[in-house]
Amino acid sequence: MNRWSQCLLLGAILAGGYVIYVSVMASLQDRIIFVGQGIPMTTNLREENSLAFYTKLKTSFGEVHACYLESERDFDDCPIVFVAHGNAETIGQWAAITGHLNQLGLSVFLVEYPGYGGSDGLPSKETIAETFDQGHAWLETRGLSSRRLIGFGHGFGTGPLLELATRKRFDGIILTAPYTSLGALTWETGLPSFLLKTRYDNINALTGSTYPVLLIHGRRDRLITPKHSERLLQVDSSRITYEPIDAAHEDLWGESDAMVSVLSTWLNSYHFLSSP
Repeated sequence: MNRWSQCLLLGAILAGGYVIYVSVMASLQDRIIFVGQGIPMTTNLREENSLAFYTKLKTSFGEVHACYLESERDFDDCPIVFVAHGNAETIGQWAAITGHLNQLGLSVFLVEYPGYGGSDGLPSKETIAETFDQGHAWLETRGLSSRRLIGFGHGFGTGPLLELATRKRFDGIILTAPYTSLGALTWETGLPSFLLKTRYDNINALTGSTYPVLLIHGRRDRLITPKHSERLLQVDSSRITYEPIDAAHEDLWGESDAMVSVLSTWLNSYHFLSSP
């Protein structure tokens, strides 16, 4: 076999292997994206905050868990943080983080994803959107009209959160380890983005919005690299703040002092921690 034939054979093997890889990844994409589906609720948030109030949001596909943790500050004053967590965790795993947010003077509303933490349904862009809409409606029963609302999204959750913010009012947005789009993130793994069923475009969602935004990204994040936050900053650097910290994707809050300091500085700069 001459060298040309060997190159053709090698090319055919590599192409065949890539086709197999793409086919497997495409068929398993829901399991990969919603890797936390089926994780049970293992932590009682009342252990972190005795004022934690559990509720179930009623949707067309069943009930989805949510938990509201009131700040110790005056009820009529403190902002509410609407949390969209990552795809490999449940709201119960945010116990320590909600403690930090409560101590800053923020009330916290954690909404589960369908199929996560014992909630009904299956996770998808459509079911998550319906759940988040119901969560926002539930907050309105808690006097949202007189409270400032801050969105807090982490990793995968930055997409559903920003999509919600295109439909509902938010006074500010905090994004930790965000991506520019799921398509761009998928392409980095070698999977053609046109095969992606679940799509979120954070650049498009931020374009044209007016609320202030805080981006926090770990310099050592290899899952969603900091270049995603750097690109999001370019949407509008006049109202978007980018703060890199020395952490990886999974241990942002391992640097809790740094996180609290960054959050406190940004919140104070927009007077979220004082009366409106």
